Amino acid sequence: ISYGDLLKATDVFSSGNLIGIGSFGSVYKGVLEDQTYVAVKVLNLQRIGASKSFFSECKALRNIMHRNLVKILTACSSVDYQGNEFKALVYEFMPNKSLEAWLHSPLDEEQEQPRSLSLCQRLNIITDVAAAVDYLHNHCKLPIIHCDIKPSNVLLDDSMTAHLGDFGLARIIADSNSEVISDQTSSVGLKGTIGYAAPGKRPTDDMFRDGLNLHKLVQMCLDENVEEMVDPTLVLGEAAAEPRPHLKGINECLISLLRIGEACSQELSRDRMEIHDALNHLLKLKTMF
Repeated sequence: ISYGDLLKATDVFSSGNLIGIGSFGSVYKGVLEDQTYVAVKVLNLQRIGASKSFFSECKALRNIMHRNLVKILTACSSVDYQGNEFKALVYEFMPNKSLEAWLHSPLDEEQEQPRSLSLCQRLNIITDVAAAVDYLHNHCKLPIIHCDIKPSNVLLDDSMTAHLGDFGLARIIADSNSEVISDQTSSVGLKGTIGYAAPGKRPTDDMFRDGLNLHKLVQMCLDENVEEMVDPTLVLGEAAAEPRPHLKGINECLISLLRIGEACSQELSRDRMEIHDALNHLLKLKTMF
């Protein structure tokens, strides 16, 4: 796709079409000539590492496909009308925005009340992300470590299915000894988002971190005090929609989820639950709740 096509699709990259800003660029909503809605990530090539991020993402995504990964449609590597280097990635558009927007965004002019996700929706999203990570770690020709899993990189489609995106920091494991391919993104070191970035080279390092030592808090609250550590509106909202006895089932589901999170956030990577085991536990939990 050409620079001109993207310029037209995004109305000259207008602020009204701006839907996100990341470490290496900005994302715009666009409409192609065939009326396909897309998300256009324009790299800020003035940022150190932005160009490398572009090529890393292209390499990571070119040979993988999964229902829970954001699909890249095409890319643009050209010059703009001023002769400046221009690089952009074009993805399928996710109408329900990011998990970050659902969890933390303030009210906007169109909202009368804050967005909220039910426990069932949250369980589905967690399972979707786990399925994506399991695919990357265990079912690709060469395992891929995402390195920047966080709510803003989990995007939701019109049916609220979660898709993991932004592979700009992804690293590809060269062999069974977990050596990172040197010409990929191993030079990014510890770059990523504080509290989410994976510091090591093993696939288990891509799972939930204990950055704020939340895993000790979880251990302290299990089992009797689980309601005190979760969003009270989550428990109350689920309980209001179901008969009172269902509250016990809600607590059991929350405890199971927290136990999985606690097992995935052990301080030493060798002690953490493997992602395929976490996914199996989540799939079993979905059938029970």
